[in-house]
Amino acid sequence: MPGDGVARRTSLVRRRFDEYLAAGGVPGLLGALGLLMVALSLVAPWYAVDNSVAGGHSPLVEYSLTEKARHDADGTTHLFPYEVPSCRCATVGELFSLTQALIWTGALVAAAAFWGRSNAPRLPRTGLVALTASAGLLAVAAPLVLALSLPGAFLADGERVSNIVPIGRWGAGFIGSHVENVIQTTVWGPSAGWVLALLGGALTLASLRRTGGPVPAEAAAPTTHVRSTASPISAPPAAPMPSESARSASAAAERPAPPG
Repeated sequence: MPGDGVARRTSLVRRRFDEYLAAGGVPGLLGALGLLMVALSLVAPWYAVDNSVAGGHSPLVEYSLTEKARHDADGTTHLFPYEVPSCRCATVGELFSLTQALIWTGALVAAAAFWGRSNAPRLPRTGLVALTASAGLLAVAAPLVLALSLPGAFLADGERVSNIVPIGRWGAGFIGSHVENVIQTTVWGPSAGWVLALLGGALTLASLRRTGGPVPAEAAAPTTHVRSTASPISAPPAAPMPSESARSASAAAERPAPPG
């Protein structure tokens, strides 16, 4: 039955997760949370520009890793993949393709570290540390590269956020707001995917502090105590000390008799 297959796969994932936590303790928990956040960031929007008129979205534009979504005030949503000409976002699309490559690679490497920690035989400590560090660095690099380059990409595509020229500096072009008038305001900045990727990468790196590998074979081998079945060899009992009278009699017997 299809339901049985799903249940078996779910049980396998749950067992691997439990083994992962049991093997790593707190670092294992941090690594698992980091992997979960990175995985969720793959499907969440990374950036948003919200043009608000009298409290309503007019429109709200969200940028995911693969497409731009425009949510109009009438409730309709229009999707524009980055590669189509109607998106008018060639440079932005290239930047998101780079971001997608970084975060996907980080997610796959983090999944390999997850499997290597929980699967027996486990990876050596050096291999596990290398995988975990690479996954964390890639996951952190993806949102930072986007933050530093997106305002310049908007400018290259001829798109300005509320007619404000992006200047490509953190906090000046990537995050901001602009008041058009008393009823119209534009706010732009990172969305859930960007935040999840950054936090997931940070947690993955934090799990390195106490990441451990397999226990060496000589240390892991249980100590066995061999009990000898042979009866112990006992020493013969010591001869009793002769008494004083016995010593006197012996001395008299050994003394030669006087001549007659």
